[in-house]
Amino acid sequence: MNTTRSCLVAFLAATALLGCKKGDSGTNPVTQGTGGDASAYFPFVVGRTWSYNTSGTRPDGTLDPAKLHSYMVSVFQTNQLIGGQPNAIVLRTSDDKGGSGNTVVALDGESLMAYNGAGTTYAYTPNIYWYPYSYYIATVGLAVNQHQKYWITSDFMTSKNATLKRAPLSAIATASMVAPDTILITGVARGQTSFTLAGTSGVASDTLLVMVEVYNLTTGNGPAIPFPWIPVWKVNTSPLTVVLKAWDSTFAVNRPEGGFIHDHITYSITDQYLKTETVGAANMSISAEKHAIHITCTEAIDTSSGGPAISVFSGTTDDITANLWVAQGIGVVKADVGGVTMGSMWSVDMYDEYDYSGGRYVNFNSPRVSYFYDQYPPYFTYSSLRIITSPAVSQGTASFVLSQKNF
Repeated sequence: MNTTRSCLVAFLAATALLGCKKGDSGTNPVTQGTGGDASAYFPFVVGRTWSYNTSGTRPDGTLDPAKLHSYMVSVFQTNQLIGGQPNAIVLRTSDDKGGSGNTVVALDGESLMAYNGAGTTYAYTPNIYWYPYSYYIATVGLAVNQHQKYWITSDFMTSKNATLKRAPLSAIATASMVAPDTILITGVARGQTSFTLAGTSGVASDTLLVMVEVYNLTTGNGPAIPFPWIPVWKVNTSPLTVVLKAWDSTFAVNRPEGGFIHDHITYSITDQYLKTETVGAANMSISAEKHAIHITCTEAIDTSSGGPAISVFSGTTDDITANLWVAQGIGVVKADVGGVTMGSMWSVDMYDEYDYSGGRYVNFNSPRVSYFYDQYPPYFTYSSLRIITSPAVSQGTASFVLSQKNF
């Protein structure tokens, strides 16, 4: 599967999939018009699984063997508080290549919503890995005023229970055990400090020294999607195009060597009902509503190296259409994806930090811009800027067909 289309593929392979009641055939009649309840299409129930076969073509239209996959998706959790949504659903995905992961969705009236990770309740918990007998010093890094939980783990510990034996210097960072195997660290001020954990490794009591580096983060991450949830499909059997979401963001980067970068990004997601037709999937003939989900991303970029602003690029970065066949009580039974893309349409990272030693690190990445500045006084200063101005190109197509479900 082509990774340049990862965000949309993740939606198709892991969100638009699910559920019908025992005995449902998936051929429920369609009521024409707008409005309705998305749960009639996606009744998520813990333990249900759906399998999909995928295929695709290269940009020249020939079959691409690398896109031949099978996917399994299961409902892992429901009614979870994630990103402010109390009824979020966690889906687990796996493929025949050994890949796996979680995707979070929610049903909000007429809409199927996807979680984009812009919250703090569904956060990855990094590890502090414990080697025996203090042969290893663990190092963690965080920003001033950042709160981060770390999970303590080891293949050598007979018990994951740890205690805080010596606290860090509170003027730089604080630490507290919030569970027997989890520690919460908070950055207070720029600098370095350390703390010691006590536990059991092998057959003897052991300790682990953890070094904490706290840096001054002057600009936080600038996500392309500045909200935690985004609609990706809506109940609609009218031929009128529905705007699911449209927004724009302007990212401004002050270059330490002088000048700036401005990247104005505009997004649009629309849904159009096309027709209702019979689809062969999962050894059934399924009456499905065909929708066209259209996703566009445009950018306008100007920059300066200390003088007047120069317009560098203005145009399309992504223009993708996903045709979805959606059945009541089953979800998406088929999908075809195509269009042009630069890849990573939702990915914008933006930060400017001073580390504990007085160095400075600036990084900005958007679909078309890559800027990097690194200064470590008095030894070196390095800066690079790359802006892609070439047209967005086809990455071929990808297709998904429901092959099996366990209900």
